[in-house]
Amino acid sequence: MSKKNIIKTAAVFLLMGTLMSGCIGMDLENKNQLEVTQDGKIIQRIVDDTDGNITGEDLEIYTDESISAAQSQGAAISLENCRVNNGKVNLQLNYGDANSYSIFNDVTCFIGTVKEAYDAGYDFNRTFKAVNGVEVPYFSLVSLTTDCKVLILEEPVTVKLPGEVEFISDGVTVESDGSVKVDENPDETVPEVFQTTTVEPVFIIYKA
Repeated sequence: MSKKNIIKTAAVFLLMGTLMSGCIGMDLENKNQLEVTQDGKIIQRIVDDTDGNITGEDLEIYTDESISAAQSQGAAISLENCRVNNGKVNLQLNYGDANSYSIFNDVTCFIGTVKEAYDAGYDFNRTFKAVNGVEVPYFSLVSLTTDCKVLILEEPVTVKLPGEVEFISDGVTVESDGSVKVDENPDETVPEVFQTTTVEPVFIIYKA
């Protein structure tokens, strides 16, 4: 997909006057939910309200076209669910890996060991905290064993991970059910209605 996120589908429908609230803007963490599987696949679920003018067929056609474009760039992605019922849009997309998610949504997304993230050039020079709130020096994280992985994102989403969360960067909240929420962190130089990403990526380190 050429612009950020299948949520950008909503931008098209918003221009057509078919979404009431619109998925664009920073109120996304409860509308855009991700699940990371043990083998690094990603399941994306999107829910939003409509004003009743959009049909499931319209949404599926647009989404299929976006998927085909991403697949031509090497993304492994499939559409699991595409429904419009009782004024609600429901989408589920399955991604073969984090890179496929990045290609389709045009956003940063990485899953791998901490060392792999370092080697890929990701900058860990930021504040990290253990789940209990104690700050840890970023340079100590590279020594973590390979049973820890890091998820790097730049979207306000709720994420379910396959293992226990160990460390988080600023902008991340660990929920009582073990899921994590990437908090809204808007770029004040960009109008709120166009916000779909946080100012900088967040890091979530978890037991693989």
